[in-house]
Amino acid sequence: MKRKEQDSGGSFMGRIFGKLFRRQEPEAVEVPEVPEAPKAPVMTVGEALRNAMKEDFEAHDSKVQVRGRWLEIDGGRLMASVSGEIDQAPTPVIKARADYVFRLPGGQEIREALIGLGDTQAAAMNQLARNFLDGVFHVVAATFLDHGCDHYDRDDWRINGAYRQVNMGWAVMRGRFPRDSWEAIYEALRGTIEQHGIPDGVHWLRLFFLQQSGGEPIVEVLLDNQKVPELEERVRHFPWKPADDFYSVRLFMIFPAPDK
Repeated sequence: MKRKEQDSGGSFMGRIFGKLFRRQEPEAVEVPEVPEAPKAPVMTVGEALRNAMKEDFEAHDSKVQVRGRWLEIDGGRLMASVSGEIDQAPTPVIKARADYVFRLPGGQEIREALIGLGDTQAAAMNQLARNFLDGVFHVVAATFLDHGCDHYDRDDWRINGAYRQVNMGWAVMRGRFPRDSWEAIYEALRGTIEQHGIPDGVHWLRLFFLQQSGGEPIVEVLLDNQKVPELEERVRHFPWKPADDFYSVRLFMIFPAPDK
């Protein structure tokens, strides 16, 4: 008898068991898409500085309302705004810059530019915030919001034949400023302003001086946000000491209205 050739597909039982136990490919399961969590908006430098300034005013018992880019302080006794930027590229020294604006009820605007330096962005922003508090914030709050504190200085200068109140922020110094020369610098500034005169009403003045070893000093004097070349020339010849490396000093002051 001729033997029947086996089917190339294997034995009958093999084919049955193969069907029963064949490995089944898993069916595709549709997985619903999970929406990504919304990313927190990136705060700009100006927004971060404005939030910090809002907290500063509130810490001094002021009521603050946000009006767009402005802060309304104590029902409009003062309006405040700030814009800023910071170096993005990695550099040995990172600089943060800010432009503060304070609008008075009469419409005048005090404009103060400040910087902070550091080896990181956080360090630069921290120094900027400290310079603002020491040099500008407290004297503004004391003058226009009657927030008494010991974080600013007050003096009386004889201007236009009468004693005039002067409110000063703390001097912001960098580098190796020769502090033993500050008294002579202050008296020279006082005499210069007394001789130059300040008009009636509220006014503000900022002095900046930078001395570099082997270089010409940089001098800036602003009265009501405007450069005053005559005062800059006189400040240039104050008894500043030479610098081994560099130093700078920045002083901001406000002359309240005489009847305040």
